[in-house]
Amino acid sequence: MFLWLAPFFHGGIVPLAVGFLFLFVLGDNVEDRMGRGPFLLFYLICGAVAGTAHILGGKAGAPAALGSAGAVAGVLGAYLVFFPEVPISMYGAGRVVSVPAYLFACAWAVAVFLWGWGPGPLSNLLNPAPYSLAGNLAGFGAGVLGAGLWRSLE
Repeated sequence: MFLWLAPFFHGGIVPLAVGFLFLFVLGDNVEDRMGRGPFLLFYLICGAVAGTAHILGGKAGAPAALGSAGAVAGVLGAYLVFFPEVPISMYGAGRVVSVPAYLFACAWAVAVFLWGWGPGPLSNLLNPAPYSLAGNLAGFGAGVLGAGLWRSLE
């Protein structure tokens, strides 16, 4: 029951802001492709898969992962399947650059490994409830699989 609610809880202002930003930039396109109801169900399933992966892949005594990071990762995975070549504008190295969705997903994966590998200076500074590496990767995988299935049924 609680896994369905996990995408709506947040461990701080930074994960909340990043989740909103990702959903604002990527989510509307995926929702347009799937429809409002199926998108909500898709988002909740990705969040539940991510929460399950965090529980199964977590270590005893490790902090709980809060928030929608795994569900948002699922939206990124779906965006990658639906719109792989569409450019996404992102800020980096003091300027705004446009990169294809697949390169954006690569940048996201690097960030997940840097901040999600475990408590450290970067994760402590940005997010008091660390990202779950297992949860993010499982949510992304659920998004890719779900979007692939959706695409095959269209």
